[in-house]
Amino acid sequence: MRVVHFLSAWLVTKILAASTNRTIDDTNGDSMTGAIPVYQPNESGVWAGPSCVGCAIVPDTSLAHDGTWSAATYNAGLGIMNISMDFTGTAVYVFFILANFQDEGITTTTKASFSVDGVQRGTFDHVPSDSFELQYDQLVFAETGLANTPHRLVVWTVADTDIYVNFDYALYTFEDVEQNPPTTTTAQLPPTHPIASTPSTSMPMASSTKSHFSSALNIHSVLFTELIPIYLHVPALDTTSTSTSSNLYHCW
Repeated sequence: MRVVHFLSAWLVTKILAASTNRTIDDTNGDSMTGAIPVYQPNESGVWAGPSCVGCAIVPDTSLAHDGTWSAATYNAGLGIMNISMDFTGTAVYVFFILANFQDEGITTTTKASFSVDGVQRGTFDHVPSDSFELQYDQLVFAETGLANTPHRLVVWTVADTDIYVNFDYALYTFEDVEQNPPTTTTAQLPPTHPIASTPSTSMPMASSTKSHFSSALNIHSVLFTELIPIYLHVPALDTTSTSTSSNLYHCW
């Protein structure tokens, strides 16, 4: 008996990746891990949220992600002001609430720099317009093409003038990878029986017998030829699977 081993092209190892977007809220943290962003400096009176009393700029919580926001007004005396957060994924996006003209003496200019894993990846500048309206859900930074491994994102501001930063949330893309092992299929062919040759010393065969014997050989050959594809046929399997910106919060 002969055994034929073959690996179907449809059964080669498949990599199935499901992309999931997860958020890191300014206050409620990572939607998956619960980790909260870290704000520096962490001293009282620098960062404020919706409960701030006396803040010059108070965004509408109904328009903010998860009804929260974290803002601060940077000044040179603070040194460096930053927000850091960890995530695992292939892309990350940062969203601010931007302010425009509110009143004389109120800081609404926004500037920020962004680094991923200690490497600066972009900056954002917002020059306020004459409009009084705040701008919600504003994409200020995006970084894609990252390895699907742990990363650290830092949003930081340093300048020689006052800067308003209002962080609403970040979004990152996580790839949930599943690997299927290869599958090998084995097919068995029917046994074949060699045709015995007739010794030259045997009795001569009548012409009519030769004709029938020759026809039988032809039929056997045709059937064997037609049977091989049937035994080897494997139906195809269904393999269906499935820039930058920153703003500071002004608190009075």
